[in-house]
Amino acid sequence: MINILEETKNHVIAIEIIGGYNNDDEKSLEILFEEKLDLGYEKVNILVKLDQLDLLKTSWKAAWHDGMYALKHIKYCGKIAIVGHSRLEAFGVKMDNAIFGSKKKGRAEKYFDIKNIEDAFDFVNEK
Repeated sequence: MINILEETKNHVIAIEIIGGYNNDDEKSLEILFEEKLDLGYEKVNILVKLDQLDLLKTSWKAAWHDGMYALKHIKYCGKIAIVGHSRLEAFGVKMDNAIFGSKKKGRAEKYFDIKNIEDAFDFVNEK
């Protein structure tokens, strides 16, 4: 289940995943993203807090569709902050950024430990 955080404003989408991530969550995130684009934002920054994510309750189909949607809309993606508490998550974010990050295009993905969530909000709120 996703919880939309109050910091979702302007060009930023901030969500928390609690428990699993399913098809309804994936569709909700797509709608949020499209709403930002409809408001005229050229780049959308995203913060995902996943310290309460339960992979056993996550739909891999939803995660796959989420990834495919992100790839189709990559030119509209700006900064992505992943907030968690795992070295594995941090490694995955580094790999994503190495493949999809582009300073020239203003696209970057960065991992933040849960104790540094304020730094993550600062990161995504930068233009």
